[in-house]
Amino acid sequence: MPSRESKEPEDYLIEITDFQFEYMFSLAHTKYEIGPYTEYCQPKILGKLLYPQIKDVTDVEVYLVADRSLDESLSQVVNARRFEPIAVGGIEKQGEVLEVRLSTPFAAMALLASVLENKRQRYLSLHGKKLKYRKAKVQMYNFSNEYDQEDYI
Repeated sequence: MPSRESKEPEDYLIEITDFQFEYMFSLAHTKYEIGPYTEYCQPKILGKLLYPQIKDVTDVEVYLVADRSLDESLSQVVNARRFEPIAVGGIEKQGEVLEVRLSTPFAAMALLASVLENKRQRYLSLHGKKLKYRKAKVQMYNFSNEYDQEDYI
């Protein structure tokens, strides 16, 4: 059976237009939560898709999914070989909006929230796979103040 996933690489460029930050910390309320506490942290970035041109899409919603286990993976190089991730995020076309979900080390959230809130990062570039059946994997992402137009021709 052929893979539903594109093998073709693709770069995406998003101009950041707005940033929203949500955080919640509470006592655990269900038996499925590990430990006595639970937290929710999911910053949302709104933007415009500059590249590539995707039919009917101009708006982008990016969700940074904070993950404490990534902090551990980054600090424990010895155990990193056991787990070989295939992506750091995903893209899905939802009508006229491109939705992006990016796993982010929890330790990076304070820095990212600060620079995004102060509008010090204007662009988000993604490198991954080309959309196929409205979905794609993201293998790398980068926040920056500027971009080289020749990289997206």
